Amino acid sequence: MRRVLMVGVVLLFLIIISGTEGNPIYIDVDADVEIEDGSIQNPYSTIQKGIDNATANDNIIIRAGNYRQFRINGLRSLQIYPYGYYNDSLESVTVFIPRHNRSIFIHNSTNIFIHGLNILAENAYNGRGVYINASNNISISNISISHHHFDGVQIRASDSIKISNSRFYDCAKAIKILTYNSSSITIDNNTISDSTNGIKLFHTQGVIVNNNSIFQCYRGIYIDESYNNVITNNEFYNNSHSGVTILNNSYNNSVFNNQFVNNGDHNSQGIDHGVNNSWDDGAYGNWWSDYSGIDIDGNGIGDEPYHINSSYNVADRYPLMDTTNIFTVTLFINPNPSVQGQLVDIILSIEQDVDWVSMRVYLHIDGDLHDSFMTDLNGTIIHHFTWKASSKGTHEIRVTMEGVVTEEVNRTIEVRPSTSDSSTSIPDYAYFILAATTVFLATYRRRSF
Repeated sequence: MRRVLMVGVVLLFLIIISGTEGNPIYIDVDADVEIEDGSIQNPYSTIQKGIDNATANDNIIIRAGNYRQFRINGLRSLQIYPYGYYNDSLESVTVFIPRHNRSIFIHNSTNIFIHGLNILAENAYNGRGVYINASNNISISNISISHHHFDGVQIRASDSIKISNSRFYDCAKAIKILTYNSSSITIDNNTISDSTNGIKLFHTQGVIVNNNSIFQCYRGIYIDESYNNVITNNEFYNNSHSGVTILNNSYNNSVFNNQFVNNGDHNSQGIDHGVNNSWDDGAYGNWWSDYSGIDIDGNGIGDEPYHINSSYNVADRYPLMDTTNIFTVTLFINPNPSVQGQLVDIILSIEQDVDWVSMRVYLHIDGDLHDSFMTDLNGTIIHHFTWKASSKGTHEIRVTMEGVVTEEVNRTIEVRPSTSDSSTSIPDYAYFILAATTVFLATYRRRSF
């Protein structure tokens, strides 16, 4: 009886575990199988087939290839990502959006996570890349969206949405959020460029836009009939009309700790025609490339306000001053020299004296981009990179930080051949030592006898 009870408990436990963890469902557009069941041996040929056969907590794992758009309707707890996303063997997956009325559509769903996809318009007249409607707890990260005639991502009537670590290029509106029914939305650490509007907030409240780099757009951020949104720690540069524009009937929006560099003409880096919006947090404002004030007491805050282009008397009361020489950058490489095939730790240490500088950091190895991230410098920042020394010789390690100022640190690393390398040669001095040792031993033996 005890054994039967124990078996029953184990079976119940296995059922519970299987119900919470879900199953992997594999997709491979190039697989040539007669029966598709989503297994790694017999994968589905389209993403949509995998979604249609998914249950709660399943993982849709996509092999490299080109795919069509898909719909997620009424699902709960689903992850979609390329094969190798969680290790170093990430495969390239591109999702094409064919026509103007199509998109990756997420509707009436919760706990949906989409990572690592390239989303590309098939022609210049398509609509949205990702359309999120009436859903909650949706995460879109590490994606690339480009060439969309309307919106890269549109969010409507949805809660707890996060768009992060993604790249948007050549969209009418890279990210558009609308209707008052949307809340708890975070747009964090994205790169947005060459679009009409980088981010548009329309009839929206409570959005946090943080740590983004927005450049070479017409408008960086466009706020219309929206309130209680926070714009902080972002970079706006070379946007032709303005960095941030706030239109009529928008109020209680906060813009602080951002960097505005060469946006618009005729004092239009920031435009504010709304009511009761703030361009500082009561202690720190923003950095403006065209600010001409001085800082007599050296506290890093301009002594005169920066006036915003506005229908009202609007100003950044605490404009931030130039950040030149306020931080120290150190680059550690271990081990150096290294051995071919060895993992190398590259450690970046940044020490600085103020807490309002945001910078984008790039790591290049032999001229190729290896990694990048955006950081708020506050005290001492330590960031760790890993690189596999695959080829022997001398390699250049370059770290560039871009923001209010540009800082660059260069180092070299020597990678020596591994002992298994058949091309490894014995140095000449080794033969000399070997010969000298042989002569010594021969002489010693003769004397001993």
